[in-house]
Amino acid sequence: MRAFFIFKHLKKVPFSHGSTLTRDYKGRWWFACYRGSREKAKDTFIEVKVYSPSLKREIKSLYIKEPDNPMGNPVLFHYQEKVFLFYQVMYGSGERKSLPGKGWTTCKVFLRIWNGELKTIREEVIINELGYIIRSKPLIINKKIILPLHNEIFWYSLSYISEDEGKDWHFSEIIDSGEGFKKGNIEPSMVVSKNKVIAFMRSGSKRFVWQAVSKDGEVWSKPHLTNIPNPDSAVEVDKWQNNILMVSNPVHEGRTPLALLASSDEGKTFKLLKHIESKDGEYSYPAMITMKNNIYISYTYNRKKIKMINVSMNRRKGLK
Repeated sequence: MRAFFIFKHLKKVPFSHGSTLTRDYKGRWWFACYRGSREKAKDTFIEVKVYSPSLKREIKSLYIKEPDNPMGNPVLFHYQEKVFLFYQVMYGSGERKSLPGKGWTTCKVFLRIWNGELKTIREEVIINELGYIIRSKPLIINKKIILPLHNEIFWYSLSYISEDEGKDWHFSEIIDSGEGFKKGNIEPSMVVSKNKVIAFMRSGSKRFVWQAVSKDGEVWSKPHLTNIPNPDSAVEVDKWQNNILMVSNPVHEGRTPLALLASSDEGKTFKLLKHIESKDGEYSYPAMITMKNNIYISYTYNRKKIKMINVSMNRRKGLK
């Protein structure tokens, strides 16, 4: 397992969180997170880096900042020779805990798109209604972009769907456990497996990961609890061969350990493959992409840095 820090701790920027990564059609790596003095602070901004493996250096670095508004949860995604960046901007007070009308309940969702020459070709608000939050990478199903989404006011999940490469969007049906604010099912991460979409969601009160199923990301089953412990912390899923991989904190309290799990039965059961981090601290908010037999994972490291690891897989035995 290879590991390094993508975003390092800085005295002037002590807080880093909500990482995301993708690789474009030219083989360039894109990384992003949000940074500042603390979560929900007015000085938070989105930092994006582009790294060229062929040149062995960073070729682009940029900062996205909305004046006097907290920012968060960037999501990078490569599609049709373009790189999409989704992110959210907060328009209410970011002080203390989020309550209805404050904090994360007051966000709008933005989209910025770059072409292969690294030029911005579109930048706009795609959800103007307050309260919707993004966190995990989209899926492509029959040329539709399926963006996982949740409502921070009511704590239910859903999809945001585009059939024209991000120009127009519509909401799916909601996935609602009925638990309500601070107790429901949020921050969905989705995967396609055997002609169905499976969403795995963080739990506010039940202390286990929620799951729901859809044929197309539009209409969802009623969510049910899995047997995977969850400390009210985000999970991330992806597909590797016939397995569903999950990165999560599989405990009821705290945000350590951070572990890589695998399911060979469509998400019914998971087994532990590896502890990514197991010492004291906070290791959370993972992002993951799979490429052939390599699993790339980025995550928050003690809220100060962003770490990336590369896990090599063996077709027959799993981890190398």
